[in-house]
Amino acid sequence: MEICKWDAAANDQGVDLYATLGASAQGLPAGLGHRNEFFVGLRPGRDDVASALAALGLHSVREGVTVDHGHSVPCDGPLWPGTAMSSFLVMRQVGEILAPVSLPGGAHVEFLQAIPLYESERRFKVAHGADALIRRWQSAGTAFWDPGRRPDPAS
Repeated sequence: MEICKWDAAANDQGVDLYATLGASAQGLPAGLGHRNEFFVGLRPGRDDVASALAALGLHSVREGVTVDHGHSVPCDGPLWPGTAMSSFLVMRQVGEILAPVSLPGGAHVEFLQAIPLYESERRFKVAHGADALIRRWQSAGTAFWDPGRRPDPAS
């Protein structure tokens, strides 16, 4: 599993982007001819998120499950040193940050966004759904791309 990085100056979102390369070859298909890769955007960037993102990319193989939109995936510890965030929320992109890739034979690879989660946010997502958590963040103005953000106090 490789992790590719684009710094904030190289994209329209103004965040450092980290993306898996290899999850689509390793993971279980989300559907016939459909594979997933994962990315996380952080501002400021945290290069040490690479290990947790690689683990997310291998989660399908390790656990024998398909990871897709709305799933939360725990890590074995913090996503990077010094954070209490310990899982990712996997979501379809809002807009097109990383374009899908068409492969020979009609298969395609979709890039799903991985959003770092605190345990309280993961529990809220389990109880109320991923879309409810995203709406909560939107109404609270939560910058989920900020690696130094605090957990949602209402979660």
